Amino acid sequence: MSKLILKEFINSKINTELKRISFQLYQSKYGKYDISRESPTKIFYKIIKEDSLEFLINTLPYITSETTRNRIFIESNDDIRICDRMQIFSSIDLEEYRRLLNVNLNDYGIDIKGEEELVKSNSYEFNIKLDINDYSEFGSKVNLVGMFEGDCSNIIWIDQEWDFISILDVDGIRNDIDVPSWCEYLIDGCLDIYRKNNKMAFFNLFAALDNLINVIHEGIFEYYLNMCIRCGIQEVFKEKIRCFSNKTKNLNLKLTDVMKELKLDIKDFETLKSWKKYSEVRDKIAHGGTYEDKHDINEVAYTIIMLIYSLILQKNVEKTEWEDILEF
Repeated sequence: MSKLILKEFINSKINTELKRISFQLYQSKYGKYDISRESPTKIFYKIIKEDSLEFLINTLPYITSETTRNRIFIESNDDIRICDRMQIFSSIDLEEYRRLLNVNLNDYGIDIKGEEELVKSNSYEFNIKLDINDYSEFGSKVNLVGMFEGDCSNIIWIDQEWDFISILDVDGIRNDIDVPSWCEYLIDGCLDIYRKNNKMAFFNLFAALDNLINVIHEGIFEYYLNMCIRCGIQEVFKEKIRCFSNKTKNLNLKLTDVMKELKLDIKDFETLKSWKKYSEVRDKIAHGGTYEDKHDINEVAYTIIMLIYSLILQKNVEKTEWEDILEF
C-alpha cells in the first residue's frame, strides 16, 4: 500500500506524460527572461500569465504541431477584365483538426516544376501577396486574404495550369487524438482568454480542474477497493473507501482529500488562497449568476494550470521549480 504503488495507479488513470519545455525556446522568442536573475518558478509565472495557450501547446502531449501543405484556389470579387490590382481571397479546411490553437502562413505560391521555391511573382507579369485573415479556433477553417498585382487575367491560367500551394504551421488538436475531458476544458479555457471571453474562460478553466480532481478521486477509490479485494477488508481501507466513495462532496473538499492522499502539503500552495476566492465565482456562474469580471483571468489561468500540473506530477511544481517541465 505504498505511496509509490498508488502513484503508479493514479498515473495510469490520468495517462498524461507532460512534454518538457525548452527554456531556450522562450529565451529566443522573448529575450527577456534571465534564469541567472530569476527563479524558474517566477519565470513560469510570467510566461503562463503572458500566454497560457502557448504554454499548453509546448507542454501538453495531445496537441499536434505540424506543417501542412495544401492546394488552394484563388478567388476575387473584382472584375479581372479591367483591373491591374485586385483583392484576392481563399480558404483552407483543415478537416483533420477539431481545434486550431495557432496557425501561421509559412509560405505560399505557385508550384512550378523545376523551381525549388514556390513562385509568388513572374517577372513583371504578376505579384501575389497573401496572409491569414482569420481562422476558426473551434473548427478547422483558415481564411486567407491578399492582393494580386499585374495583369489580372493571369489569375485564370494560374488555377488552370498550376497548383497554388499554401504551407501552414499548425498547432491544434487532431480528430484522431483521444484527449481527456479535463485537457479539452483547459485548452478551451485558454482559447477563451485569447478570444477575450472571460466568463467562458473562467468556467472552462474550473471545469478542467474539476474533471481532473474527479478522475483522481475516483481512481483513489478504485485503488483502495482493489486493495480490499486483494488483501482483505482492513479498517484503514474501509476509511479510505468511505471517504472517496462520496461523490457529492464539493470541489474544495475533494481537492483537499486528493492532495492529502497524494502527499501534497496544502500549506505549501500559496495560490490556494486565491483559489478559494475564484471557486466562489465559479459556483456563482454554475448556478446561473451574473459573472463579475473583477479577477485577473490570466492569474486565474496560472493558478489552475499550476494546480493541474502539480496533480499530474504529484508534486508541487512551484516548490520544485518546475523541474519536470523545464529543460535547459
